[in-house]
Amino acid sequence: MNKFVSAWSAWFFATMFYAYQYILRVLPNIGMPNIINDFSINITQVGLFSGIYYIGYTLMHIPIGLLIDRFSIKKVIPICVLLTSVGLLPLLYSSLFLNAILGRLLIGIASSASILGIFKVVKTGFGEVKFTSLVGMSVTIGLISAMYGGRPIDYLVSIYGWKTVINAFVIIGVAFSILLYCVLPQITEKGKKYHFSMREMWQDIKSIFCNPKIVVLSFIAGLMVGPLEGFADAWGTLFFESFYGFDRRHSSTLPSIIFLGMCFGSTLIGCIIDKTKSHIQVVLISNIMMILSFLLVFSGKCNLYVLYFLMFVIGLLSAYQIPIIGKVRDYTNNRLADITSAACNMIIMVFGTVFHTLIGIFTEQFGAISKGLAVIPVALIVALILLSILMINKFFIKNIAVSSSVS
Repeated sequence: MNKFVSAWSAWFFATMFYAYQYILRVLPNIGMPNIINDFSINITQVGLFSGIYYIGYTLMHIPIGLLIDRFSIKKVIPICVLLTSVGLLPLLYSSLFLNAILGRLLIGIASSASILGIFKVVKTGFGEVKFTSLVGMSVTIGLISAMYGGRPIDYLVSIYGWKTVINAFVIIGVAFSILLYCVLPQITEKGKKYHFSMREMWQDIKSIFCNPKIVVLSFIAGLMVGPLEGFADAWGTLFFESFYGFDRRHSSTLPSIIFLGMCFGSTLIGCIIDKTKSHIQVVLISNIMMILSFLLVFSGKCNLYVLYFLMFVIGLLSAYQIPIIGKVRDYTNNRLADITSAACNMIIMVFGTVFHTLIGIFTEQFGAISKGLAVIPVALIVALILLSILMINKFFIKNIAVSSSVS
């Protein structure tokens, strides 16, 4: 019973951190006018500010994974929560854009512990059988919180002011980090002793990044992440204001519906994968439907209700990340399963920086947010072409040697 309670409490609190950092991730979508005014920056620099989060998030995946192995989630996660609060301080106390960039980078670095903590507690407490479904549930809860980075926070900003809301998030983060240190269990894998060797670590990393199946599948997943880590978390509100001419209320709510859709998608697709094991086929279908949905959105001929429906569908399909993160684990042995999932997630998140940067540059260059956002359907089409060719050539069939080595 103690082990059961410990596993579920670790999963719950790791998921709460994931939810908190997701709100911080999508703040630029609401605070864009305030950030532009406070730091006197242009649209391209806004793209840099939004995208730098993913640089920090990506670069620290493996180091923080090693720290969690060495010191446990009880010590690592509370510190990382505290660091996300510190990363918000430049938005309150500085007018220098470099400080804002560094703060945003720090938030990204610390936030990487959230998903890695979830990977660790699910594998340790529940095993591989429940990995996809429980990670899907965590993502669902996180995305519900991301929805509150939309219209509700926009409303709070309009009532209390941008800096008051940011200050509240700083206080919440500090209090949450103290709570986590007090309540998180010291979960460790039974019989496992930590052993650190730079040579072994390098060999492990090399074996993952030299595995073409892991890298290619993660790359394709990255090409498909634009609707979530580009449109929904930063640029969607501006698009609906300028392209469709909607008021602030609908413009800020529509991108949040993507997160609502992914809430349902994460659990639904996780259950579908658990029953069918058809990871790649689900990703292919999701890709095709996202392309069609975005073409309709960019046609400019959709009314408000159709757009709400399309945002929900796009969010539902964005849950393709769940089967991909689960699938890459098939291409390595059990010992490297967690770090392989982390590496896959890392590659996907790199594309968050790519999308934000390109959207900002093209928007500035062509003077229209719709032109900047065109990179999203283009990337989806490239992913579809690659995925189709590789499926025809049976590229994703699991190696027998790897399969037999899984214990």
